[in-house]
Amino acid sequence: MAHLDPTYDLRPLRFERPAMADPRLDAAQRHAIAVERVIAFMRDNLADPLTLNDLAEIAHCSPWHFNRVFTEVTGMSPLRYLSHLRIEAAKLAVMNSDRRIIDIAFGVGYNSLGSFGKRFTELVGLAPSEWRKAVDRFDVARWRYGLDEACVTPAAAGGAALGGEIGFAGEPNCDGWAMIAAVAAGDSMLKPSACTLATVPGCFALRGLAPGIFSLVAIGFDRSMTSKDILAQQTAARGRRDQVAVHVDVHAGRAPAFVRMALRRAAPSDAPIVPPFAILAGRAAPAAFS
Repeated sequence: MAHLDPTYDLRPLRFERPAMADPRLDAAQRHAIAVERVIAFMRDNLADPLTLNDLAEIAHCSPWHFNRVFTEVTGMSPLRYLSHLRIEAAKLAVMNSDRRIIDIAFGVGYNSLGSFGKRFTELVGLAPSEWRKAVDRFDVARWRYGLDEACVTPAAAGGAALGGEIGFAGEPNCDGWAMIAAVAAGDSMLKPSACTLATVPGCFALRGLAPGIFSLVAIGFDRSMTSKDILAQQTAARGRRDQVAVHVDVHAGRAPAFVRMALRRAAPSDAPIVPPFAILAGRAAPAAFS
């Protein structure tokens, strides 16, 4: 059962607000600091109707230049990033409080319950009320057991089109699990071309991929994480590899593509991971969680 906190703050996990950039820093460092300053401002003003011009003013540059720099640093446009931040905050509020959904929607900047519900469902994969029920039903012991079972006996359908190794960067003694998805250009993380579960550190295999170029996206959970941290995901490790080519014909006897992935801890400029992978893991390997 979720532990509800009526005083829950709608704003997401805080990172220390960055100071103004030192002119002695190079361009990339100044850009990173400016972007982190804007993200801190977004987090503190989620309910406000922020525009690209407003955010560019915080960064002290033109809207065009700011949009380009922000996208380069985060991989996401400023207004799309803001939308993900708002839904992340709403997801955490639904999880951690018993506030009415409409009040949560207004608290993160939506003035229509319908548009909020549609966007929440699009990014999270569950409607707000469904997410709250899923949190209440979440059993962390059963979840850990299910992941261990899924990783010991992975799905065998189809040949492996892409394989690899995954581990926690710089943390040789850390172990846990990862959900890894192959996403084609323009596709949602909720509808990957293929996905799998893997023990970390360890090997993984993605099956059923057609030839093409994919991004590999991974989220990792170590065994020490609490139920609340697992569901919130804000401290979960993450990894990404872009431009991964799958072009071999595995039926012709040639080896599949092979990549190495490193999971790292969240950084201030990282985009929110909104889909609840702890819940979606059950969809990736339903037999292990039944």
